[in-house]
Amino acid sequence: SALFTVTVPKEMYTVDYGGNVTLECDFDTGGHVELGDLKASLQKVENDTTLLSERAILLEEQLPLGKALFHIPQVQVRDAGQYRCLIIYGIAWDYKYLTLKVKASYKKINTRNLKVPGTDEVELTCQAVGYPLAEVSWPNISVPTNTSHTKTSEGLYQVTSVLRLKPHPGRNFSCVFWNANMKELTSAIIDQGDLESPEIRPSSLLHIFILSFIIALMFIATMIVLRKRLCQKFYSGKGTTKRYVTTVRREVDRAVRFPLEKKNQESHRQRVEQRTETPEPSSFNCSYCPDEPPGAGEEEDLAQGRVAFRGLGKGSLGIFQEI
Repeated sequence: SALFTVTVPKEMYTVDYGGNVTLECDFDTGGHVELGDLKASLQKVENDTTLLSERAILLEEQLPLGKALFHIPQVQVRDAGQYRCLIIYGIAWDYKYLTLKVKASYKKINTRNLKVPGTDEVELTCQAVGYPLAEVSWPNISVPTNTSHTKTSEGLYQVTSVLRLKPHPGRNFSCVFWNANMKELTSAIIDQGDLESPEIRPSSLLHIFILSFIIALMFIATMIVLRKRLCQKFYSGKGTTKRYVTTVRREVDRAVRFPLEKKNQESHRQRVEQRTETPEPSSFNCSYCPDEPPGAGEEEDLAQGRVAFRGLGKGSLGIFQEI
């Protein structure tokens, strides 16, 4: 509609990282504003598409005054970009574009003057965090520098510049951070007298601790295995020694007993043979014989009986007893 227009008092907004900003769009209805017919929105333009900004808060109390104010608190890097302010009134509508820039100054520059181990050189370092990406230079220095950057989780740039050279006592060096997009320059001075010794980083300490723990664990495991093998060898040797001693004892006993047994057997055999060849005369007492002395025929029978019963022992039911 020719009567309905949208204007912006400011097309470009530059805000510090973490600060607050309010984007303003003005509209003219040509008369009294009917809030029921009014709809205002702020859309972010990304890759040729527009998305409703979830970070922007519409301040409705300013709408009756013909102002659409969109408040963005605690601005982040992701809030930077182009926005479209769209206002619809009834069947009429209009829009305007706004641009938001976010900056984070490289105002805090950390410096370090470190002696390089094993050399006669020093290492000068300047490091700072900011946005957008800045360039680093070292005035009045012809030595090549090593400058690198990484992105933080917040989207900021951490820029590090390192200069390595021989010491120059009494001379100071400076590093300069130039943020071209924001036309902002910051610098820091490094005093050559503030020489630092190399220090072990926490990550290095962690690596040393882990390595030491692994070595100690391997040592303990090795000692346990060696101890187990030694114990097995000891008990195995002890059992072998015991068996060996037992075997030796048996051999000794056998060597001692064998001659004695052989001698006893030989003596017994000789006695048996002697008894068989020359039996000794013996007399018998017959418990059933009469008291009268035997006659001539009876004496002959008795002599034969002594020879016949010569081999009877104590197991002959006690009929004859050797005397």
